[in-house]
Amino acid sequence: MNLRILTVVSLAFILSTLTGCQSSQTINVITFHPTDYEVTFIPDQSNRGEEYMYKDAFIDLKAKYPKAFDEMKTGKKAASELTESIHSGVPALIISKNGQTITELSGEIPKQKIVEQLEMTMN
Repeated sequence: MNLRILTVVSLAFILSTLTGCQSSQTINVITFHPTDYEVTFIPDQSNRGEEYMYKDAFIDLKAKYPKAFDEMKTGKKAASELTESIHSGVPALIISKNGQTITELSGEIPKQKIVEQLEMTMN
């Protein structure tokens, strides 16, 4: 009887560990490619609601530059592809060009700063 309980507990521990590892290896992202840039938005992973300013900036810019947002996609990226500052669970915006990070914003950022950085990619 004790061996059976030990086996069940061990299997439960192993499965929960494996499931936890899989979910931490990928992060949900939203990407789009205005001009020669790649913009990656990592939503608020902790559901604290800090992503509101980023989304509001996207809405404002979509009205001004509709074609830049035509191919906006949701997907997943490996956590290893993202910088260490992104792993803290706060929303983040990464702008890169030719594989090099140009700008990285994370956490609570004023909407105007987000808009300025994104407009740089649309001109």
